[in-house]
Amino acid sequence: LPFAHYVNSFSYANGDEPGLFSEVLFVVLVVCARVGLIACSKTAARRSCLLYTSQVDRTHVLFISAALVLCVSLVIVLEVRLSYQTLVGRGARAASGQLIGSMTSFEKILEAFMMQKSLGQLVWGYCFPSTFLIPFVAELVVSHWLRQHLGRLLVGANPKVRGLNALKAIGLTEMEQG
Repeated sequence: LPFAHYVNSFSYANGDEPGLFSEVLFVVLVVCARVGLIACSKTAARRSCLLYTSQVDRTHVLFISAALVLCVSLVIVLEVRLSYQTLVGRGARAASGQLIGSMTSFEKILEAFMMQKSLGQLVWGYCFPSTFLIPFVAELVVSHWLRQHLGRLLVGANPKVRGLNALKAIGLTEMEQG
C-alpha cells in the first residue's frame, strides 16, 4: 500500500518516472510481503486442526498459492494505472495516431501497443527480481543454510547432544528438504 500510494501520487508529466530509490523500495516491500505471506500461511496451516503433516503441508501450499495469485492480480491492476499515467504523461499515441489519453474505451486503451509494452515491462519488473528470485534465494539462505549453521553451533556447544540426537536436532523437516 505505501508503494501504491507513492506511485499514484507521482507526477508523470513529460515522461518523468520514479527513480532508483523507488525501485529498490518496491523490491524490498515485495520481498517483505512475501516473507509475511509465507509466515502467515504456515501459521494458518498449522492451526487448521488437521491430523496429518501432509495435510498441513498441502494446506500451506494452497494458502500461499492463493495469496500469491491475489497479490499478482492486485499488482497488475496497479500497473495498468501506472502504465496509463506514464503514457499519458509522455503523450504516447496508439498505432492509429490517437493519443492514449484521449481514448475513452478501456478495451482500446489496453489493446494499444504502447500500453501493452509498458504493462509488460512493469509486470516483468515486478515478477522477476522481487517475486521469483529474491524470496526463493532468501528462503534458501535463511531457512536452510542459517538454520543448519546455527544448529551445528548449538549442537557443537552442548556436550550432552551427540550421535542420533544431534542429527535429529539439526535435521530439516520433510517439507523443508527441497
